[in-house]
Amino acid sequence: MVYKVMVIEDDDEIRQAISSSLRQDGFNVYEANNAFDALEALEKEDPHVIVSDYMLPGMNGESLLIQLRRQSQIPFIMISGFSKGKDIQSPNFYYLDKPFDWDQMNQLIKKCSSSS
Repeated sequence: MVYKVMVIEDDDEIRQAISSSLRQDGFNVYEANNAFDALEALEKEDPHVIVSDYMLPGMNGESLLIQLRRQSQIPFIMISGFSKGKDIQSPNFYYLDKPFDWDQMNQLIKKCSSSS
């Protein structure tokens, strides 16, 4: 089974690095550079897990998570370089500090994907 991951990150270099790494590991990856584009894409796509930065333009990752939880319990991995979002309490919620360990990220995505 090919697992689908949505990566939401406004920094093009970071988003492309995460997506490229995940594709090399066999994941099918969808990308969005802000929460609004992600919500629009989620109307068409059905990823197994979401990886999102906390600091996004227009709507931060926490607000995105709150909105998503109204309709879905999809596993959500928050990444942040500012320790923002660390204390969020939500089902299927995980947090990684930037910079993160790629192996840790991949293991967490596999864990989340297989449980979704």
